[in-house]
Amino acid sequence: MYGINDDQGDHLNIFVCFQKEQSDGDYQNLVFCIMHERDVGLQEAINILTEMLNQRVNDYIKLKSELPSFGTDVDAELQRYLHALENFVQGTVLWYYLSPSKYRYIAFLAANLTWSIV
Repeated sequence: MYGINDDQGDHLNIFVCFQKEQSDGDYQNLVFCIMHERDVGLQEAINILTEMLNQRVNDYIKLKSELPSFGTDVDAELQRYLHALENFVQGTVLWYYLSPSKYRYIAFLAANLTWSIV
């Protein structure tokens, strides 16, 4: 399950870094690889990558639902671990979009918001 979670982070990174890498002339992004390998345009490559990410999310959800019980204590710790993995992915998404190095304007707006924990 960790590998699936890791893939989700990698796919998110590919999406977020694509524009910067493209503007820097760096064509080693998976989007470009998909375009070249499958002979498709930019939007279709993004659609394919989106489907790849969706599949990994579905794989994670399926595996999580199929986990056997290991007893009350272990099950509780396992749920905490899985929750931490899920928070890691969500935190990665937030970091990308709130990071000044990635999206300066969005980061500026976010810095001027009042955040509350729910």
